[in-house]
Amino acid sequence: MHCKPGTASEYRRHVAKIIIPAIGSKKVKAVSRSDIARLHHARRDMPYDANRTLATLSKMFTLAEKWDIRPDNSNPCRHVEKYPERKRERMLTVEELGRLGEALAAYEGSPHAVAAFRLLVFTGARKGEVLGLRWEWISIDQGTVRLPDS
Repeated sequence: MHCKPGTASEYRRHVAKIIIPAIGSKKVKAVSRSDIARLHHARRDMPYDANRTLATLSKMFTLAEKWDIRPDNSNPCRHVEKYPERKRERMLTVEELGRLGEALAAYEGSPHAVAAFRLLVFTGARKGEVLGLRWEWISIDQGTVRLPDS
């Protein structure tokens, strides 16, 4: 399985903190749709995380089928309905933006941290994208950054 490091980290977190405690004692072949539905339902108060856990499980069981650990088309995550998710989008108010600017100007720590915060605020990029920037992706002449996989 090939995925970005951040995705792999999230998969590991779901497995360690949620999946193993809930169904880790069962054999892969013995896990049923009701097991998955029960686990998903138990996390209903966190719909986003419940859905990401379901997606992680689905990927795991798809691989189990591919590796002949489970029969084809036996993924127990199929037909477990995801919870609706509300998109979270919030913009800083003019007042908040001003206070942030003042705080960054007064900050006496690393100027690199200040620059990273400014990039995050003014570009809408993700933290991992800003922290992982490479010079070859930046065109100072054009005033652009081209991320290779975003």
